[in-house]
Amino acid sequence: MKLHQSNLFFKDGIFHRFTSFFTLVTLATLIFTYPALGKDTAKKKWANQTELTLIQTKGNSEVETFQFKNKLTNSYTETLSSELKLKSLYSSDQEATTAERYLAEGRMDYKLGSKFSTALNLGWKRDVFKGVDNRYSVGPILTYRFIDGPNHFFKTEANLDYVYEEYTQETEDDFLSTGLLAAYEWVLSDKVKFTQSVKAIRDFKRKESYQIESITALITKLNTYFSIKTSYQVNHDTDPVSEDDDLEKTDTILTVALVADF
Repeated sequence: MKLHQSNLFFKDGIFHRFTSFFTLVTLATLIFTYPALGKDTAKKKWANQTELTLIQTKGNSEVETFQFKNKLTNSYTETLSSELKLKSLYSSDQEATTAERYLAEGRMDYKLGSKFSTALNLGWKRDVFKGVDNRYSVGPILTYRFIDGPNHFFKTEANLDYVYEEYTQETEDDFLSTGLLAAYEWVLSDKVKFTQSVKAIRDFKRKESYQIESITALITKLNTYFSIKTSYQVNHDTDPVSEDDDLEKTDTILTVALVADF
């Protein structure tokens, strides 16, 4: 395996990396919750979900590591809402970085009716082991809800993005990409639910390149605020931009996460 020494935000190690990352999380949280601050808590229209995960990976990174996820949603009106997602994955082996991924996505949704909604999505991603130093994306999303409760939920999404990428080889590229998402949720009881999502992404420039992400999860509620989430994720990339000959095209990630909702 090829080890990569990265210098995200600062060069002084993992402590400064995560100090910088969580500072961004705090600022983003304040920005997205600002419209709800100062209002009666009984009428709170925002919700936050945080995951802390111990991960066992097989594929490009066969190590134990930690992952942080945060999702903040805010409903401004009955038809207008926003969502902010932040993810960080970092691990090291003998003081050398063995896995490093960061992601931030923000979207603004507008409901067109009971079934359709549209959104504008902004995203940033870094995955140094796949050769991507920075990936910026912006584009519209169209959502259709086939089933909307009470126990079963199923929706599909289609998006078209303009993407600008900076690579670890000090090159860059821009292109259009399209994506399709199918997401299912089954509420088994008041404390247990099952989710399954599959997303496919393909860009128009490298026509043989596409990515598939599948996430299967079981969430068990412990109390009002805490849950245990067990999930299995498969990431497949047919044409990684990294020049590492040992890079595998498929990663699998088994996670057990403590989830906090507030």
